[in-house]
Amino acid sequence: MPPVGGTVTKIKKNDRDGAEMVFVPAGQYIQVAWVVTDLQQAMRRWLDTARIGPFFLNAHVQTEALTYRGRPTNIDYSLAIAHAGALQIELIEQHDNEPSAYRDLVPAGQDGLHHLACFADNFDAELTHLRERGVDTACAGKFGDMRFIYADTRAALGCMTEVLENTPLIHRIFDNVAEAARDWDGRDPIRDIRSLM
Repeated sequence: MPPVGGTVTKIKKNDRDGAEMVFVPAGQYIQVAWVVTDLQQAMRRWLDTARIGPFFLNAHVQTEALTYRGRPTNIDYSLAIAHAGALQIELIEQHDNEPSAYRDLVPAGQDGLHHLACFADNFDAELTHLRERGVDTACAGKFGDMRFIYADTRAALGCMTEVLENTPLIHRIFDNVAEAARDWDGRDPIRDIRSLM
């Protein structure tokens, strides 16, 4: 398996507490995500066909301050992430029929590409950049101290763009997923994401 990090340029900085953080410059995507109808089956297909893993499963994700098109919402969904070299693969299953950024692009009962994801060093500046280009925020929320949005970039890119705020927690999780993939021997292919927190 290629080394994690691949050709992605990374910049090391220190956060306000002096902890080292790695930032991916604007324009460098770190993740590709698909919405799927059956997450367990989709993980098995990726494991078998693409031979990447292990997948880290976050069942029935707990998201704070979740909004859809500017209004509070609460959807039931699960996700799993794994690494293929420098690129993270995310698979998402929405369990209910609530309106969502997932359903905006991939109708219930279908599988399809949903988004590309990137980190934002200055999250608010990135939101301003997108708004100035007429890009709507389809969904916004928080995982712990990390804010995220799905920017509706379908007209420009054919899919959504997830913007993730740079925080130590998300980097620790993502770095651990990448490290698990580095020398993965095929054992324990589906793991609980809580083991990384």
